Amino acid sequence: MHQRQYLQDPSSQIPFPLDQWVHVRVHVLFSGNELGRIKIWQDDIKVIDQRGRTLPTAECVIDRIQIGITATPEESVLHVDDVQISRIPLSPRPPRRRTP
Repeated sequence: MHQRQYLQDPSSQIPFPLDQWVHVRVHVLFSGNELGRIKIWQDDIKVIDQRGRTLPTAECVIDRIQIGITATPEESVLHVDDVQISRIPLSPRPPRRRTP
């Protein structure tokens, strides 16, 4: 079975910056049918908001979450900090102050 990919709209794509911290927030409504939804924010800018299947089958069990670099064959380093997982939506964090 082909798993759907959720990608940014190429006409409004926001690049992922290198060599700096980036805040990524993801909300997923898991579903084996088209009632699923995925929303992703990058530094408080919504980059993906799409509906569709988010589980391969309705009987699927999620027993792990992978965080890391899987979309590139290039050697990459990813630092992850402050991961939160919740059954209810987490409050948005306050705006981040950028240092020059």
